[in-house]
Amino acid sequence: MRIQNKVLVVFDNDAAGREALDKLKGVPLPEHLWVTTLPSMDYLKRFRTLGPAGSVYEDVNGRAASIELYLDLRYGGPKKPVVRWTSYNDRLGTYQGELIKKEQYVRAFLKGISNNGYSRTRLRAVWSALLAKCAGEAV
Repeated sequence: MRIQNKVLVVFDNDAAGREALDKLKGVPLPEHLWVTTLPSMDYLKRFRTLGPAGSVYEDVNGRAASIELYLDLRYGGPKKPVVRWTSYNDRLGTYQGELIKKEQYVRAFLKGISNNGYSRTRLRAVWSALLAKCAGEAV
């Protein structure tokens, strides 16, 4: 890679992202390239899910926390956001999940981000975590 700038590669905080990050461990990377996942968040420790166990509340950190789960989920999709377990990851021993109707939440974000009622709190937390990661790696 001939990239000279400092680069932070960010994977989703889901099973696929964790698996990708694990595969990169032990791989020699250029000094200016770092990898991480989206941060785990307390509100994701008890999130409504739908899967083999039925409709239950579970911790989706590390299993289904794609960037859409960090949006203001009051807008765009179902009133009660739900993660559906889609596939089982044998390597990690856990299910991979996805926010149901995530495209609707993304459209609402793109349309409503300039709306004063749209909360950016979770996105700010993501930025803070990523900036802290960059600051920690840059020393």
